[in-house]
Amino acid sequence: MNAWRPASFSRLALSGAVYHWRSNLAVFLGVAVSAGVLVGALLVGDSVRFSLRKLALQRIGNVAVAVDSTSRPFDASIGARLERDLGGAVATVLSVPCAAVWQPPDGSEDRQVNRARVLGVEPGFWRFGPAGSLELLEGEVALGR
Repeated sequence: MNAWRPASFSRLALSGAVYHWRSNLAVFLGVAVSAGVLVGALLVGDSVRFSLRKLALQRIGNVAVAVDSTSRPFDASIGARLERDLGGAVATVLSVPCAAVWQPPDGSEDRQVNRARVLGVEPGFWRFGPAGSLELLEGEVALGR
């Protein structure tokens, strides 16, 4: 006659793992795939973040500080005062939101950009760009994206 003995915890866990091996394998594979996806996403995200930062730094050129006032315009002497106080080159820019319409010379349908921005810049503005200086003659415009 066999007497009943309580099973040890390790023996109970092992027999449960053996009995449910298919479910345990599926859980293990799911965890492994999920961990791989998360690690891959972290690596790709870091790479994308670096690429976007590099692109942004290339776009702003030699600009260290920019001040934008959408609610109150500055007076004309602000550029000279900032240049004196900061000890560096300063360029003032007049920025006006608008809609732009282009009429092609061939007479085809007009094209319109609703959220355009017109910038009125002084000649010293172009030295801050990554491409160097840009000389515009009277009546010429520079277009950008």
